[in-house]
Amino acid sequence: MIRLVNLFIIMQSRIRQVVFMAILTPLLILFIFSLLLSNKERLSEFFPNILVISYLTSCIIGFSIQFSSYNERGVFSRVLISPLKIGYFIISMVISQLILVIIESCVIIVSSMLMYKLKLDINFTKITSFNNICLILGYIFSLLLIGVFISLISKNTQVTSSISNFLNLILLMISNIFFPISLFPSWMEKINHVNIVYFLQQTMQATFNVGNVSYSLPSSVTIVLAYIFVFGIIDIFLFKKCIVSL
Repeated sequence: MIRLVNLFIIMQSRIRQVVFMAILTPLLILFIFSLLLSNKERLSEFFPNILVISYLTSCIIGFSIQFSSYNERGVFSRVLISPLKIGYFIISMVISQLILVIIESCVIIVSSMLMYKLKLDINFTKITSFNNICLILGYIFSLLLIGVFISLISKNTQVTSSISNFLNLILLMISNIFFPISLFPSWMEKINHVNIVYFLQQTMQATFNVGNVSYSLPSSVTIVLAYIFVFGIIDIFLFKKCIVSL
């Protein structure tokens, strides 16, 4: 499995479109905000949202398109008739994407600190910070499962791209990333009670010690486990149905 994970990482890193979307796009947004915000402290406060944008782009858009492309090109059907177990193949895909997201985060953090001299306050000595980092990995895994779900309900890669980009845009708008949730009607604010991206944004701000966040570790763990359970079950069911139709 380690060799397979390494192979997926190499393959994904060579796709320029994925690299551009996951790394350069968040850095470009940060550059635009650096022009709008002369105060570096405000820019540092916005930085956690940049990482959330990268996670959404990489998981919901990039991974869903990759998964759909493999399905459309018959990769999964060929794996089924090979000695390789399909479960190991998919798990390797997920693990490799998770590792890539971590690498992309490190690149964005280092690049931002060098380019804009941001003062990012991450206290690794606090046990709560360690919990937040573990929790963020759970968020990323949940977003990957959502990406798989989008690919499985789509007829082809083009439909997957359209749905994932539309969902990504909606989530960016309502998750306190670009606009505060206080601007939205009360019924839309209630949506964020089950919106995993909003919980991710709050966790990221708590991890970087910025902003006034309504962060609760038990609530965040509950929402992550709920998403993993629900989308994990749905993805397994849809994928088995997809395999039968191959």
